[in-house]
Amino acid sequence: MTRAQLEELIRALNDVVLIRKDLMATASTTCHLGALGVLSALSRLGAIRVSHLAEYMQVDVSVASRQLAQLESAGYVGRHRDPNDGRAHLVFVTEAGKRELDGARASVASHFEAALDGWTGEELTLLTAQLDRLRGDLERARPTRNSGHLDQTTHGTGVKTLS
Repeated sequence: MTRAQLEELIRALNDVVLIRKDLMATASTTCHLGALGVLSALSRLGAIRVSHLAEYMQVDVSVASRQLAQLESAGYVGRHRDPNDGRAHLVFVTEAGKRELDGARASVASHFEAALDGWTGEELTLLTAQLDRLRGDLERARPTRNSGHLDQTTHGTGVKTLS
């Protein structure tokens, strides 16, 4: 592989990210992209401490707290005491949050379905496999952080924000 090929790949990935952001903006949801990312992460992780969610999303706790406060006021996120530590709270996606996330996913899937109408199932499977491989390779090459809280190889990358 050449440096020019790598730069072309990076440019193409940046373009895909911009298109994804545009698609998310048109999704039938009241949440902004960042809020959907938080809902998606909570959906995958289940009830979790705010500090662990922030670590998973690779943001400061204050950023995660602000996003969670907005989602909580909208009724999409709830809190309850941590049964293992009564001083701490766990945040979780409410039923309303699940409906919001499901609606956004369905809207985005409809856009993808229309855009990829000419693709075969085999082509989609191959692309998905290659993107998963790329994500995994990039994860392995990323410097590790030794926090002990979460498996850093499964953080919420942009590729899987709505998975």
